[in-house]
Amino acid sequence: MKIFIQSTSDVITNSSTEVYLRLTNDALSILKNAITSVLRISSPTASFDDFFDISYSSDYTRDEYLNYIYSNCSSSECRELVEAIQKFGAFDDKNIVQTTLMEKLEEISSESYEEFCYRQDEKLFTVTPKMLLDKHIKAAEALNQIGHMFYGEAEYNG
Repeated sequence: MKIFIQSTSDVITNSSTEVYLRLTNDALSILKNAITSVLRISSPTASFDDFFDISYSSDYTRDEYLNYIYSNCSSSECRELVEAIQKFGAFDDKNIVQTTLMEKLEEISSESYEEFCYRQDEKLFTVTPKMLLDKHIKAAEALNQIGHMFYGEAEYNG
């Protein structure tokens, strides 16, 4: 049983309870807006997007996504695309054929790779600097640490 809670102060007592903290759908935009507000203290036109890119990250691989789609897709076209992608071995985003086939698969399948990763319990985000200056790299590393305070898990089996 999963119970989504609003804060870490919610307490549930039961003989068996699992509690998960997750990023909400708008978590990335909230973070971007907060950082933009701080940046504007020193520059009225600065925004998060001027300095960084942000995306959800996951421990789930494209290969796990392909296996999930293959198991849950009812169309033969969908299955054929998965089989064609897997003929190349492990997914490699530098392989233009695999990448093109993956884009086609995401168009016709029930969910994209990003949606698949978001739906999983373990979600974080990754901030990458647009400029490879030392101060931008350090700022991105610090922002990536923020994600760890949003993820938590507790389990009680008593």
